[in-house]
Amino acid sequence: MDNRQALYAGTLLRISLAVMFLSHAWLKIAVFTPAGTAQFFSSLGLPGALAYLTIAAELLSCWAV
Repeated sequence: MDNRQALYAGTLLRISLAVMFLSHAWLKIAVFTPAGTAQFFSSLGLPGALAYLTIAAELLSCWAV
């Protein structure tokens, strides 16, 4: 494997990961709504505020990848 193939492979993996994070965040925002996601987290025994942190982490991870 040469360096160019490794560069393309790394780029493809980063783009795929960013799309995955963005799609999960969009699902929580548009479909379930942040309040609904917080209620779901609460029903699992997690703090509801963790839902907002999760959404923020997924959105910020798109640009960090």
